[in-house]
Amino acid sequence: MVLSIIRVIILSILPVLTLAGNVDFDLYLSNNDQSKLVHVSNNEVIPLEGSLQIKVYSKQDGFFDIFYESQTSNKGSLLTNPIEIKAGQTITIPSDEEAFNLELSPGEVNFELAFTSEDEKTLLTTSVIAFDADQLIKSSLRDLIDYSNPVSTDDLSVYEIDQMKGNYNTLIEIKNQITNIRGDLTLRGSNIYSQVAKGTVLIATYQNDEFMGHGSGILLDDQHIITNLHVINQADELYVVPYGGPNINLVDMSMHYAEILKISSEKDLALIKTIPISDDINFLDFVDESSIDVGMNTHAVGHPDLQETWTYARGYVSNLRKNYIAEYDEISLNANVIQNSTDVIPGFSGGPLTNEFGQVIGVNSFIMPDGFQYAVTSQEVFNFLSLPNDFNGWENKAASTEEEGIRRLDDNSLEGYECFDDNKDGKADYCGRDGDNSGYYEEVYIDVDYDGTYDEFRLDANENEFDELVITIADSSEYGNTYDKYYYDLQDDGSGFDEVGHDYDGDLVVDEYQTI
Repeated sequence: MVLSIIRVIILSILPVLTLAGNVDFDLYLSNNDQSKLVHVSNNEVIPLEGSLQIKVYSKQDGFFDIFYESQTSNKGSLLTNPIEIKAGQTITIPSDEEAFNLELSPGEVNFELAFTSEDEKTLLTTSVIAFDADQLIKSSLRDLIDYSNPVSTDDLSVYEIDQMKGNYNTLIEIKNQITNIRGDLTLRGSNIYSQVAKGTVLIATYQNDEFMGHGSGILLDDQHIITNLHVINQADELYVVPYGGPNINLVDMSMHYAEILKISSEKDLALIKTIPISDDINFLDFVDESSIDVGMNTHAVGHPDLQETWTYARGYVSNLRKNYIAEYDEISLNANVIQNSTDVIPGFSGGPLTNEFGQVIGVNSFIMPDGFQYAVTSQEVFNFLSLPNDFNGWENKAASTEEEGIRRLDDNSLEGYECFDDNKDGKADYCGRDGDNSGYYEEVYIDVDYDGTYDEFRLDANENEFDELVITIADSSEYGNTYDKYYYDLQDDGSGFDEVGHDYDGDLVVDEYQTI
C-alpha cells in the first residue's frame, strides 16, 4: 500500500461524538477532492485505489497510534509518533481537507487503533477487503471448459441458486424504480430536517418476488426499526435503505435485508431488524404522549413516491384521541392516536411524527376522509416494544416445504447440471447448467485452483458473455474462512462490478448491499 502523505499529520478538532466506549475510530473513503465521504465498516469491500481519512475520537485523555497491515506488507505505524488526544476531542488524520491516497494489493487490509491512558490500554481493529474487479471479469470463461471430460455429479455440493437470482432481480428492480433517491433535499427554515431524515429509513416490500410497495420506518438503533404493520403486511422480503445525505444518487446507497420480529394488528405496529447499519444515521428519541399539546408544531419525513424520497412536512396537533377505532388497509385499529394537520400522504406511513425538538411523539399511520392525518402515539410504541418477539410468519401464507426456498443440493439432486474435469485429475472443475438448451451454460460453478472445492458461482442469464453476478464462496480454498460475497455488474457490459452483497450469516440471502 502507498500512503502518499504518510507521516504528514495535521490535527483537526471536530464536535464531540457520542461513544459506546472510551475511544473509537472510523474509516472514511473519499473522492479525489474530498467533497464526499463514505463510511467504511468492518468486513466491507473497498476499491484498490482511492482516498482514506481516519477519525479518532475519545472520551478520555490519552495517546493513540494507527497501524496498517495487508497481505503484502507487515504491520507498521502510519504516524511518526503517538498523538495525544483529550477527552471529548476528535482528530482527523491527515486532516479534514486531506486524505491518504491508497494503492492497495487485493486481499484483507487491517487498520488498528492502539490507545493508552493512565488506566486503560485498548486495541481496536477494522478489517476491510481490497477488491480487484479485473480479477472476476472473465468474459469468455465458459469457452475454456473442456467438454470432453464429463464427470459424475454424485459427490458435488452446490447452492440452490433460485434465491440468488431472485436477489439479483430485486436489486435491479429497486434501483430502476428509485431513480433519484435522496435527491435535492432542502431545509425549509429549520435544521430539524437533517436530524429527522437521518433517523428515517425507506422500506421496500416484496411478495413472491413481486414488488408490493414502500413506506417509512424509524431507527431505534443501528439494527431495529419501528414501522406500521400495514407497510410490511404479507411481505416475504423486506429491504431497508438508510438516508445518505442531500444530493446523493442511488448508486451510492446501501441496502439491507430485514426480518420481522413482531407485529400488532390492533396498534398497526411492527418491529423489524437488519444487520448493523454503518451509514451516517441518527437515532430518534421517543417522548411520552403526556408531552403532546393541542396546537404544538409537528414535523415529519417520509417517502410520498419512490422518486420523492425523504420529503419534509410540517403541521400542528389537532387533538389527542384515546382508544381511537378505525378500519383501513386490512387493519382494525384500536389505539391512542394523534390527530394532526401535517401534510403527509401514504408514503409517510411508518415514519416519525416529531415535536419541535425532533423527538418522536407518534408513528404516521393513516389519513381519514375528514382531511386529518393520524399517528399512533409514542406510548403505544413503548407498550408494543415491551411485548415478546413472537412473529412466526403470516397466517394466510402457505407454509413452505423448505426454509424460504433456501437449501443446498447434494448427491443426485443436481438435475440439469453437467460437470467436467478440465485438468483430468478425476475431480470436477466446472459444473454448469444450460437452462434453455441453447448450448451455453448460463450458470457455472468453478473450482478456480483445482483442489476439488468450488470457489465461484457465475451467472450470465442473458447469455451475452458478461457475468452479471459472480459469487465468491465462503470456506473455499480460494476465498478462505469468510462469508459469501455477491458481486454485481448492474450495467451487464463487462466493465466492472459496481455493487457487492454480503451474506454474513450464510443463509443464502444477502444481508447488505454496498456500492463499490
